[in-house]
Amino acid sequence: MRAAFRRDGTLLALDVHLLSILGAWNASPTRPTAVLTGLAIAGPYRVPNLRLSLRCVVTNTTPQAAYRGAGRPEASYLLERLMDAGASRLGLDPVVTRQRNLLHPEDFPYRSPTGVPYDSGNYPAVLAEALRRFDYAGARREQARLRSAGRLIGIGIAAFCELSGSGWESATVRAHPDGTVTVLSSIAASGQGHTTMLAQVVGEVLQLPLERIRVVTGDTAAIQQGIGTFGSRSTALGGSAAYLAARDVLEKALHIASHLLEVAPEDLEYRDGRFSVRGSPD
Repeated sequence: MRAAFRRDGTLLALDVHLLSILGAWNASPTRPTAVLTGLAIAGPYRVPNLRLSLRCVVTNTTPQAAYRGAGRPEASYLLERLMDAGASRLGLDPVVTRQRNLLHPEDFPYRSPTGVPYDSGNYPAVLAEALRRFDYAGARREQARLRSAGRLIGIGIAAFCELSGSGWESATVRAHPDGTVTVLSSIAASGQGHTTMLAQVVGEVLQLPLERIRVVTGDTAAIQQGIGTFGSRSTALGGSAAYLAARDVLEKALHIASHLLEVAPEDLEYRDGRFSVRGSPD
């Protein structure tokens, strides 16, 4: 992996060549994990020019499979080491090469040179807050003091952009006559707190307490098809599906209430699970 920088630390180009040993066969159900390394290679930085090549090699060893990160930590390691090396070669603080190249809020929505869409973010603010909490300037002074006393003290910094929200999920929200709601979600919970998350999302939309919301996950007899719980996607996709379904329920309920109360929809207001005519809450 090579990079071209301006003297001020601005990144001009990346040249990346990846070699992945698959083992006896590709154990991934879709694509080798090294593909994710390639997709994530630009990280949270603006990369004007990129040349990327990937070779996957089949060997007579145990097949390679994804485990906690699935190719993304490798991309972060390569990129952050390069940012450090660039700073060292240019005589800059490693913070500078990050600050010069992080994407800014006005860059979003952004599509990376590998085609990955980034929806939003304020990466410089996150870095600034991390430096403030760590007291980076103070830490550097302490580092210099300890090094003068013969102590080998280092300070590391790294930025990571998580790829998440891939694929799709489904959700159904049903309102019952007794004022309770059932949420049917295609994501499968296994201890991550998905049921609480889904209840909170739907409860916020419908202005209902959590005790009035029942969540069902993983029941293939009652739930539409989904993909699965992996890759930091359950809240982004399962939660978004539940949010949109709850919005649809609220919109449908608005028109039903308009018909029953014999007023225009715009004359109704919704609060704490109930519709009422504006100015006549009773």
